[in-house]
Amino acid sequence: MPYDFLKLVWAALLASWFLAELSDALTFMEAPVIFGSGLYVARRDRAAARRDKPMG
Repeated sequence: MPYDFLKLVWAALLASWFLAELSDALTFMEAPVIFGSGLYVARRDRAAARRDKPMG
């Protein structure tokens, strides 16, 4: 799921190439925050799943 946030990057790049729409600096500062938070949640959920997995 966190890699789903790469759509933000591709959307910005494709919009600039095909539609001549330039993103502002704020867009490029917010995108890593969103992507990083998605990675954090995925890692936290994976660690919780390992911890809660019954042994045996």
